[in-house]
Amino acid sequence: MRTSYESPAKKKGAAFKKYTAPVINDTLPRLAFDNSLQANILSTASNGKIIMVNSAACKLLGYSKKELLAKTWSAIFNIHESSFKNLLKQQKAEGYAKGSVMSIKKNGKQIPCEITSAVFSGKNQIEKTITTIVDMSQHILRQEKTDKKKEKIVSGNIAVAKLKQQAIDLRSEKLVAENIKIAQAKSDTSEKENKEWIKHISITSYDIMWDWDVVKGQIYVGNSIEEVLGYKVQNNTISFADFKRCLSAEEKNAVEAKLSKTLASGNKKWNDSFMLKRLNGTVASVVGRAIITRDEQQKPLHLIGAIKVINDPRKLESKTQKKLPGKEDKAPALSTLSFEVIWDLNLLTSELIMGEGFEELFGYTLKNYKGNITDWSEHLYHDDKEMVKKGMQAAIASPASHWEHAYRFNRADGSVARVFDKATIIRHTDGKAYRMIGVMQDISRQRESEERPDLRAAISAKIIAEYTDSLNLVFNSSSDILFDYDLVSNKVLLSDGYEKVFGHKTTGNMSPEDAWIIHLHPDDAQALTLDFMRVLRSDEMEWKHSYRFLKADGLVANVLNSAVILRDANGKAYRMIGSMQDISKQTVLEERLEQEIKLKEKQIAEATEDAKDTERSDLGKELHDNVNQLLGASRMYLQMAKNGGKNSEMYLSRASEYTLTAIEEIRKLSKGLTTDIIKNLGLSHAIQNIVHDTMEVNPVKIYCNVAHFAENSMTNKFQLNVFRIVQEQLNNILKHARATEVAINLSQNGKSILLSISDNGVGFDTGKKRTGIGVDNIKARATSYNGTADFVSQSGQGCVLSVTFPVEAGLLDKS
Repeated sequence: MRTSYESPAKKKGAAFKKYTAPVINDTLPRLAFDNSLQANILSTASNGKIIMVNSAACKLLGYSKKELLAKTWSAIFNIHESSFKNLLKQQKAEGYAKGSVMSIKKNGKQIPCEITSAVFSGKNQIEKTITTIVDMSQHILRQEKTDKKKEKIVSGNIAVAKLKQQAIDLRSEKLVAENIKIAQAKSDTSEKENKEWIKHISITSYDIMWDWDVVKGQIYVGNSIEEVLGYKVQNNTISFADFKRCLSAEEKNAVEAKLSKTLASGNKKWNDSFMLKRLNGTVASVVGRAIITRDEQQKPLHLIGAIKVINDPRKLESKTQKKLPGKEDKAPALSTLSFEVIWDLNLLTSELIMGEGFEELFGYTLKNYKGNITDWSEHLYHDDKEMVKKGMQAAIASPASHWEHAYRFNRADGSVARVFDKATIIRHTDGKAYRMIGVMQDISRQRESEERPDLRAAISAKIIAEYTDSLNLVFNSSSDILFDYDLVSNKVLLSDGYEKVFGHKTTGNMSPEDAWIIHLHPDDAQALTLDFMRVLRSDEMEWKHSYRFLKADGLVANVLNSAVILRDANGKAYRMIGSMQDISKQTVLEERLEQEIKLKEKQIAEATEDAKDTERSDLGKELHDNVNQLLGASRMYLQMAKNGGKNSEMYLSRASEYTLTAIEEIRKLSKGLTTDIIKNLGLSHAIQNIVHDTMEVNPVKIYCNVAHFAENSMTNKFQLNVFRIVQEQLNNILKHARATEVAINLSQNGKSILLSISDNGVGFDTGKKRTGIGVDNIKARATSYNGTADFVSQSGQGCVLSVTFPVEAGLLDKS
């Protein structure tokens, strides 16, 4: 029966009590003290005078017993270090102490040690101290090797994790791409319907109807843009930059600033008056109005509206030369400059949607701009009502695609407006009309405005004077280097970031040679110039190129140019607007990441190769040490049987036995190499199987207890590691121990996993150097999972292997 002893000082809340030795024959304790494998020193507690030492202490410290008996603690310990002082305090307070200190050898070399010290009183009541010293040097070296191996394993795991993450990212990107396609398809359908609506409106209106997709930066304009301003627009689509180029230079910044402010404010309406340049060089005074649609976060999506020319530009020009009227003459609000209402009539339900101008022009309010056909017809002038209704019904009944009519309309204030209505009739494939989209224009208001061009000129002059913000505020606020290259005048405008990033001075409009070409890296200049000329000759609308650029301080920057190319109606490039980005840091980081990936891949390959070499080495040793011996013996008996004689039958029988044994060993060896046993059966069944197989062919009794091990919470790799330890130790016992009984216990608690394998064999001296690798293999396997493997054995006393693993997160099965 085995018993264990736990010091009272190790129990929580317990104090170590000084022990008073009974008066007995001390011959046995003295022999145990002298022959202990660990270094032991007996000294007086008061002054540290050494009064007894054993051989292990002399060997560790390099002194003879006589020399040590003349020393005190100050000669063999660094008594000035804090850890030693703390140990003395603990010993004095509790009578027991344990800690790590530096021991001093005779040659002056200091070695890290762990000492355990206890105070007791002898028969003469003199306090003495017994101290056990354990050299930790080799343990520290092994720990360093273990740490290096862990770092290597962790590095490999990081590389594997990166590969897995890349696969996950690819799947995620694919899923996102599919969702984007679905969302894009829905958006395209909605956009197509919206553009179809705008198309019908633009046909019926004399104004310029437009739909600005804020996200894409594209503006869909009606066909009337050619009639009003003279521009032919391909596919009815322009960019916002195209729109800004049509603004007069004096108003451009002000119009853009007000538009940006309205978009950022959360408002759902925008209106403004400004000047637009016609294709023939003249200027038109216009009023712009729009409804803003927003998403759930109130970010603007679309601006849908109209631009209306309010008078003849030549009259405006002549009026602006005259003296401006007083402030009292400039009172009319800009909202009065709109003279039309956009409407949408569903002929199947009679539902009527009226634009916001219906209230401003005529004074009638519709909730959410929705009403019924009667909300319009009941306000028709009584003398015109019957004629207008019959005309509309006749157009709907006919195959006509348009309807128009001039009539009088009653305002809410009692006045009468002269109105001109124009609409597109939308029909099914069978010709039946189901919808009308039109524009209702207040001609009387427009005529009043045209009769007062001086008022229009005054308002326009006021707008020009009020909006003076410079485009440079936007141009120079970007973190990138922006440029605007006029290809016609061969001048380039650079933002302030150019000087901040590259250090070169800028002087307003510069030539490309001064601002750019002279600073190109010589090795990149020709390729960049050729690509630049190529893109100008092509019909491409965008250009990107990366190259090296020389800074003012002599350093070289990696630069990425991105630009939009503006072309005229004939496709000739006349302007390039873009940015220069210094991507030097990004390039360095990408190169460093690539190097790290290559290094990790190399480390993984090396680790894999090392594992294969170890496996081949183990297999070779097993074949050499066991199977080779059996086959050699079989061959010897076969040779003896060939020679004849009365023992030939016996020799053949022996040869057959050894051959069968060799076959069985090879079978067990191949079975031991198979890792599926853990996956298929689990660790407990695997251990029980190997125990059963071992007892079948060997005269040994093996007791196995694995009932208290929760293998389901552990990874397969960890279970396989424990199984290999059991295999290795059983192999060692069968080869060397000559044991008749073996006990295997595997259990776990909240903090540790415990494996114990004991036998009653011949044992061995743990202090002697071993020639085999079995014990080292077991310790290495334990260390790979932060565990420890301890062998307790003496000659003739059997052996106990104790392996302890901490229950760490790395052992838990996350699957």
